Amino acid sequence: MSNLPNTLLGRFGVVKLWPGIKVAEDENIERLKKSAHSLGLECIVVDWRGRLMTPPFTQMTQKDLDFVIHLHFETPKAYNIFSFVTLWNPEKFFHDWGYRKYATNLLSHDDFLSCNGAGADKMISRMICNDPSRLKPFFKMFCSLSEPIMEPGIGEGKLFYAGINWERLGKGKSRHQEVLKILDSSGSIKIYGPQLLHGVKVWDGYRGYMGELPFDGVSMVRALNQTGIALVLSSEAHLESEMSSNRLFEALAAGVISICDENPFFRKYFGDALLYVDTSLPANKVVDQIKSHINWVIQNPPEAIELARKAQEIFQKEFRLDSSLKNIYEGLPSRKTTLEERFMSKDIVSAKRVHLYLVAKEYDRESLKRLLSNACSQSYHNIRLVLAIDIAESNEGEVLQLINEIGASIELRRVNFKKLSGAKKVSWRKMGSVIRDILIADTMLIDGDLFCINMPNETIFTDHISRLVGVLNADPGKKYSHCPVLIPELSNNKDNFSISWGVGLTNLDQHIPGSYAQRLFVWNSDDPIVENILPYLDHFAPVALSGLIDGAKSHKPTLLIESFQMANLNSQIVNIEQERNIIRDQNPFLFDSLDGAQYHGELSSPEFVKLLRRLPQKQKRRIFIDLLRNALLPGFIYKKFPRFKRAE
Repeated sequence: MSNLPNTLLGRFGVVKLWPGIKVAEDENIERLKKSAHSLGLECIVVDWRGRLMTPPFTQMTQKDLDFVIHLHFETPKAYNIFSFVTLWNPEKFFHDWGYRKYATNLLSHDDFLSCNGAGADKMISRMICNDPSRLKPFFKMFCSLSEPIMEPGIGEGKLFYAGINWERLGKGKSRHQEVLKILDSSGSIKIYGPQLLHGVKVWDGYRGYMGELPFDGVSMVRALNQTGIALVLSSEAHLESEMSSNRLFEALAAGVISICDENPFFRKYFGDALLYVDTSLPANKVVDQIKSHINWVIQNPPEAIELARKAQEIFQKEFRLDSSLKNIYEGLPSRKTTLEERFMSKDIVSAKRVHLYLVAKEYDRESLKRLLSNACSQSYHNIRLVLAIDIAESNEGEVLQLINEIGASIELRRVNFKKLSGAKKVSWRKMGSVIRDILIADTMLIDGDLFCINMPNETIFTDHISRLVGVLNADPGKKYSHCPVLIPELSNNKDNFSISWGVGLTNLDQHIPGSYAQRLFVWNSDDPIVENILPYLDHFAPVALSGLIDGAKSHKPTLLIESFQMANLNSQIVNIEQERNIIRDQNPFLFDSLDGAQYHGELSSPEFVKLLRRLPQKQKRRIFIDLLRNALLPGFIYKKFPRFKRAE
């Protein structure tokens, strides 16, 4: 692009999921690459963590890419780059996969790309309606293409269909399958699609099956143009969401006549430039309509070609992929500014100072570099960075060199992370005790200032501090603000993240990492928690600082826990119950109500059961006994086991 804004690189990323498997998204990726090249842009393929797909699998940053496009909802945003997610999937797909989890993944992204699918757009509108920092989709991107654009014609005058025979995979009978069987028996259709899927020959027995087409961005269009007539049938899900799949756009680029169902999207945007059939009728009636259209095309080539040209002109004007990319690049700086102003008004920047404490227990160059780089990338400007390292750190020179390389103003503080215990044995101090020392000793931290603690295993995204300051400013009576957290999934060894509100007072699993950077606090030097509770905690130190009260909520996850490496410093297993009891002293009535909710209200939830299985046998037994004591049991149980005396 000749008029590329000077704040942009002209290079963006697109996420490829499921490496090693050929899927429809691969075709979309190839088309994005070709469209980008035609505009003088570069499209880089990355994995879902924002890393290059080839060795050395370099982690991409904002210095490398202008933005990243996520094509699917399976994984959340897990990289510190501005991200778009395409709204290309019907709402039904989310319900089939697991609505709450996968719909929530959409909210981890910075913005949305609409394809004018009414169902998907309304779904995202529902999800963001109570979040003032969000805006409805502005940019459009269709599962479309830019090239090749073929001269309209009728080719061989045969019907072209591409897809998967889901019936063979036990996915239920497709409402289109009978239509395809009848057409196949008449010899009037060419069918393309995968030959083998999950070990099943999905098109076995179909005479018109022509084989697979490569996902190269062009072969599908050329095969369509040669065949002459496209059969475009929507799934039930696409019909309900009033959304188009790839198939119509491929046919339009190929310059062929399209025979379509009554998808409202087709009627709304293309009107009488397409031929339609009523797929609610019995299969034989639908086939009669299709054959009637085929006969008209063969008998009236000039009129048919003119109709195909009319449809292609609409496509060229409204739906080309390169036009979508061009619009994004031209409008991105303004859009980002508008979004930032939704959660961060300019007057706050000078009024609210933030102290960001970067706490590094031990020297590890890569993790420390990531910690410092993410802190320096914050879009919030009125921020002071303080790096706390061990007073006995032997790599201090390398730390200073790394600070100089990053080129930011970072203050260095030396803190005693260790203590001398019995028999002159050196052990780690509790994290809460270390945090207390950092805060109390900092003379630049004054009452009313804001502060945040950031650990090496925590990645904060660029808008993290800005959003937390924004929601705290909107709710000035709160003591802190917090956001959802991206944490590694515990089950099935799956390389993915789930979105959670992190460790809480009712969480019994010590393996869930404590999320320090999740919260932005208002400093109060007279807060008794700092002296009476904080020094005695590891796991619950960040929770204790909240004062056991609700904070202002940012709904967008802007913190990622890199691993289950514990943020606490105690080398022994953390005594969760001991820490809970220390916090209980501060507010016993609140804790009693939390216990009741945990043992009685949440036991049936899959999450709690999963965590319960991981507890030591002794803790399981104690919880089980408590449950029995509070349950209504048959009378003979109380006679035989007096210890389970009925609770009064």
